[in-house]
Amino acid sequence: MDDKPRSDNSKYVEEAKKRIKDRLSLDDFIRKLVAMDAETKKAENTLFKALFDTYFLYFPEAANLIRDKEKFVSTLSDGIKREEVSSRLGIPANSMGYDLSETDLSSISDALSQLVGLSGLRTMINLKLSSILEEKYINLFKVAGPEIASKLISLSGSLKSLSEMPSGKLQVLGAEKSIFNGRKAKTPKYGVIFFHPEIQNSADRIKGRVARVVASKISLAAKVDFFSKEDKSGQILKKMRKEIDKIKNGT
Repeated sequence: MDDKPRSDNSKYVEEAKKRIKDRLSLDDFIRKLVAMDAETKKAENTLFKALFDTYFLYFPEAANLIRDKEKFVSTLSDGIKREEVSSRLGIPANSMGYDLSETDLSSISDALSQLVGLSGLRTMINLKLSSILEEKYINLFKVAGPEIASKLISLSGSLKSLSEMPSGKLQVLGAEKSIFNGRKAKTPKYGVIFFHPEIQNSADRIKGRVARVVASKISLAAKVDFFSKEDKSGQILKKMRKEIDKIKNGT
C-alpha cells in the first residue's frame, strides 16, 4: 500500500478558476441579456397567440377588434367578461362565442397576468442593456442605439471582435437570423442595422447606400469605444448625417 501523501491540488484548482473568471467579461453579460430578451419575446408571443385564440373562442366579436397585442392587453386588463369588454369597445355583449365558466375565465385572467409579466421582464432587460451601454460603450449607444448595439455585440461575440470587423461584414451581421430568414435574397444589404432610424426613414431606392454609411459609422463607434473610450459620438453622428444628406440630395 502506497503511504506517500497526496499532493495538494487546491492551488491548481484556484488557478484554473481564476483563468476562467479572467476570460469572462461585460460582453458575456450583454450576450446573456440579449439571449434572455429573445427567449422572453418568444415566450411572450407564444402565450399571446394561445391566449388570443382562447379568448376568440369566448368572445370572437371583441377579439376581432383587439388583434394587436398591446390593445388586447390594455382592453382586457380591467376585466375580461363580455359585459365589461363590450362596454369598452362599444359593441353588444351577446355573443356567438362559447360560454366559459367563472373558473375558466379566471384561468384566462391569470394567463393575461403572466403575459403582462413577460412584457415587464422584457422592459427590465432592455433598460439594463441600455444602462450598461450608455455607461460603458457610449459611442455605440448613441450611434447605433441600445437595441442594435447590444445585438451587434452579441452576434460578433464581443466589442473587440466588433471593432475589428470590416464595416461591410458588420452591415449584414444577423441577416441570416433576422429579417432575411427564409427569403430568397442572394446578397442582403443589411442585417440587424436595418432597424436603424436613418435606414428606416430613407426611401427604398437608397436604403442600401444609407446602410453602408450607417455601418461604417457604427464600426467607427465600436473602435472608439474599444481603443479610447472617449465620447466622440457627436462628431461621428454629425459625419453620418452629412453623408446621408448627400445621398438623399443626390450629390
